[in-house]
Amino acid sequence: MEAFANFLASVANDLSARFGATGKARERVEATIGHAIAFSTWSDLDEKRKLTDAEKVELIERWLRGAFDPD
Repeated sequence: MEAFANFLASVANDLSARFGATGKARERVEATIGHAIAFSTWSDLDEKRKLTDAEKVELIERWLRGAFDPD
């Protein structure tokens, strides 16, 4: 399981690099992507929160836009 967690962390790191953010914004983008690719996030949004797929995607997009907001 640790290997899979490391893989997901690597994916989040690689994807966040593509956004071109730096400093704290980069950390927030990476954290947001980490949540976005975690099964537990989608499971919660689906099973507990009853969001549609479109609502889930919109939420993640909003999280990412918020990650770029200045401190």
